Amino acid sequence: MTDTDISSDKRALALILRDQILEQLREAKLKPGDALPTEKSYTEQLKVSRPTVREALRLLEQEGIIRSRQGKGRFLTAQNPIDRPLTTLEGVTELMATRGYDPRHQVLSVDVMIATEEESSELELGMDVAVVRLVRARYRDDTLLVYSTDVFPRDIVPGNIKDIDWSGSLFGFLDSTGHASAFSYAAIKADTFPLAAARELHVKHSEPWLVMNQKHVDGEGRPILLSVDYHRADSFTFNVIR
Repeated sequence: MTDTDISSDKRALALILRDQILEQLREAKLKPGDALPTEKSYTEQLKVSRPTVREALRLLEQEGIIRSRQGKGRFLTAQNPIDRPLTTLEGVTELMATRGYDPRHQVLSVDVMIATEEESSELELGMDVAVVRLVRARYRDDTLLVYSTDVFPRDIVPGNIKDIDWSGSLFGFLDSTGHASAFSYAAIKADTFPLAAARELHVKHSEPWLVMNQKHVDGEGRPILLSVDYHRADSFTFNVIR
């Protein structure tokens, strides 16, 4: 895959390549301390320019996944690359896959409605503009792992929303509409489970969950998605590289 081939992706080339290299590291099942291929090897194998490879590797170094030794090359750190840092942009479907989960997806509701005042402000919409509100749950066996609510403008969804399979990757769907998420603003905190949803899903309201609030922006700078994801606290860990 060449620099030209991947230029249709709205993200910077180095970000795309970083994800490709990370996937290779995962598939190779390298152990902490194992050496990575050389820059030249990646350049020849992935058919991208040397500066693009160097920048992708620098991003992985910043995230603490690899480290460089002067004159010796780059090596995998003790951090598990599957336990990805918060700097990695991914949807819930992709996040669960990196943790080895093969969850059962349940679409609880999908509706078109007028955006609230807060949603209109965050998504930079006008007055009385329609949005899609998608509510889903992900289970491992009978254990709820993630409960999520996603809100995005109706005008970016072609056709009838009831004809779309919403159980898969929302990131993948948005990408297919030409609105791939280029970056997001994220806030994470511990909170109790929403009371009404707790009753519906038979979850203890009082137990703390890791809640991630995000606003996603596409490559043109348009806010395209507001997401609130409740992650089961004993099943997920988010690393922050400082």
